[in-house]
Amino acid sequence: SLVWQNGELTIKKYWEVGAGPLTAGDENFYLENIEALLKASVSEQLVADVPVGLLLSGGMDSSSALYYMAGLSKEPVKTFTIGYGPKDRSFNETAAARRTADYFRADHSEAILEPDISSLIEKLACSFDEPFADASALPTYLVTREARKKVTVALSGIGGDELFGGYPRHLGARALPYYLKMPGFMRQAAWAAFQRLPESAASGNLPGRIKRFVRGGTGDFAGSYTSWLTYFLKNEKAGLYGPLMSGAEFPGLAGRLEGPDDIFAFELNNYLTDDLLCLADRASMANSLELRVPFLDVRLVEFMAKVPLSAKTKGFNLKYLLKKNMVGKLPAEIINGSKMGFQVPLARWQNEELKELVRDTLSRAAVKRGGYLNPDYIDSMLKEHASGRRNLSDQIYSAMVFQLWLTRRGKDLPAKISGPVLVSQPRRILLVNMAGLGDIVMMTPLVRALKAVYKDSKVALLTIDRSSGLARNIPGIDEVLSVPITYRLPSPMGLWKLVRVLFLLRGRAFDVLLNLSLVSSKAGIWKARLINFLVRPGFSAGRSLLASTGLFDKVFKEEFVEKKSEVELTTRLLEPLGIEVSDRTIHYEVLSSDRVVVEKDLESRGLKGAVLIGLNPGAFRPSRRWPLENWKELAEALLNKYPEAFLIITGSAGEHAMGETLKVSDRVINACGLYDFGQLAALFEKTALLVTNDTGPMHLAAAVGTKVAAIFGPGDVFRFAPSVPEERYRIIRKESPGCELPCYEYSCKKPVCLTSIRAAAVLEKVEELLSVPSFEKSSGGLCL
Repeated sequence: SLVWQNGELTIKKYWEVGAGPLTAGDENFYLENIEALLKASVSEQLVADVPVGLLLSGGMDSSSALYYMAGLSKEPVKTFTIGYGPKDRSFNETAAARRTADYFRADHSEAILEPDISSLIEKLACSFDEPFADASALPTYLVTREARKKVTVALSGIGGDELFGGYPRHLGARALPYYLKMPGFMRQAAWAAFQRLPESAASGNLPGRIKRFVRGGTGDFAGSYTSWLTYFLKNEKAGLYGPLMSGAEFPGLAGRLEGPDDIFAFELNNYLTDDLLCLADRASMANSLELRVPFLDVRLVEFMAKVPLSAKTKGFNLKYLLKKNMVGKLPAEIINGSKMGFQVPLARWQNEELKELVRDTLSRAAVKRGGYLNPDYIDSMLKEHASGRRNLSDQIYSAMVFQLWLTRRGKDLPAKISGPVLVSQPRRILLVNMAGLGDIVMMTPLVRALKAVYKDSKVALLTIDRSSGLARNIPGIDEVLSVPITYRLPSPMGLWKLVRVLFLLRGRAFDVLLNLSLVSSKAGIWKARLINFLVRPGFSAGRSLLASTGLFDKVFKEEFVEKKSEVELTTRLLEPLGIEVSDRTIHYEVLSSDRVVVEKDLESRGLKGAVLIGLNPGAFRPSRRWPLENWKELAEALLNKYPEAFLIITGSAGEHAMGETLKVSDRVINACGLYDFGQLAALFEKTALLVTNDTGPMHLAAAVGTKVAAIFGPGDVFRFAPSVPEERYRIIRKESPGCELPCYEYSCKKPVCLTSIRAAAVLEKVEELLSVPSFEKSSGGLCL
């Protein structure tokens, strides 16, 4: 916690698990507390207004959670397990999970997955945003993806090993003090004897564990134990690092580690926090699944912190106390089963499915080009692994993930400083976008680029009331101010509110004002000059169709027809700040609260899991509206072509009557006026495709990853085509005499541009889109 009081800053850690003193208690005392605390934790974490499931591995931790969930739930618990094919049988826990699920009559889902591992590893580089080398993230991502198909919250057994002594290294830690008392020359001789022992690629790899114990036993307790947690020892890192890491020093793991009973606090503050919880959170949220961890209830953690490791692993049995507590509650084969862990067949993958990715990523040229790793060391590591003397799959994976991250780091930055800077280090930036929903979505790349380069700058947005709700959900915008102005000149009351807001903004002393709205009329010039005059920024830049000197400090002149997207044209405004934009993909992050509202509504209508095709026939400008009879014809054609699909009509509350006109079947739902813009984004996310003639819904749907069939009339098709991969949208436009030029008026006089488009032409583009495989949507929106 950080407190600023009376001119002084105080930072305190408000909670920390202690390393002692240990509680001396008999076994029954431990068991009574474990039973009460674990049951209470599961009970409390089941509270939710959405479906809750369980990631079931078939081991002690998740099986114990299932026991308590089954006793507390009125309905069968939804459980989820993944496994691997016959080649990787030793890594499978599906049989044990299935037996446990059957024992408790759970609603069990099981998937034997053989995914494209190379693509998955590269995808996870997006979700983690750092070089993260625990390969358990792969199955965690896959099982949470399966679970998210049925639930939005799931419990996990994470933390059980740390609390109850569940890792083989915990047994090694108990033996380590005795081993360290042996004379040094004897331990060195043991290492010399064991280091040539061939290792196994199977999940247990007992020879590898023996070698790690003996190798680690050449130092003190802390050095030995931490060597079991790290892939590279200190001397190995010296050889691993390349020129850009030469001489680099890194801090060791924090906390006291002088004996076996220090391990609990040490692992909670290091391995659990920075590895397991990190991977679980990011991998699950990449699938929009909330993961809960009942074993990490604070009360249970504080109690188990005082239980000695010798009691947790009595008789050198892993999880002795947890197993004892679950006797009679779980099937005997689960309690007596061997420890598996959430492992992956890395060694085999690297020899087969990942062979090409490993070769390319860790080639001498790639490693040398990166500069951070030593290509000679990488070559020797790959050869040693290939020989079978050592299973170095984890080390190879960590080096590969680092190189992938390093490569992506240069590509995925949304922007960088690359040109002359007219305004150095702007602290306050005002964006002006007095336009509709589509323009708000299309500014997301600009906002993302601003925040990537000037992270500490405060970004405010001035927009119209109609667009303010959507704008407030865009990351990077710190404040939204809106005024009741429409496309036309404001009313006296609207003008008064505009002037009042502008005087408020004047007091903020903005360094930069960027006017994103295209000045295309005399009214536009009037509004731009009024805003600049009253706000008085240090520097201003804006776009204009009309050559107007003095309108902005930097005017970006545009032609009536520009064969560039609106995103490309607006991001040019960043040039005076020295910013080069590399990612112009529009993206809108749907809020989980909006998803819940939409999911509940769809479920109440019996549409949960149904195939939805969206139709949005409204448009702000009358000249953009495709004739209603054409929409009706299209609706009937879609219902015939896709008999399993439902059509959902969206629009404003004022367009409800229009939506009723399109209800040509019970499979048509009129949702006009039902959702706000955030919820509309959540609905679009669930539709297979949206057909619209309105650029607002068009861009909102495209920005959440939905395929879009866009009907264009007299609008500028080049400016307003969605800035997403072309596989996700199709343009339907018929070039007719008089339609060569776009119309920027509120009501255009040449509707033939729209009326000449037939329903059959739209249906053809819909079929094309739905035949293209869907892209997986990433959490960050930068990776497909």
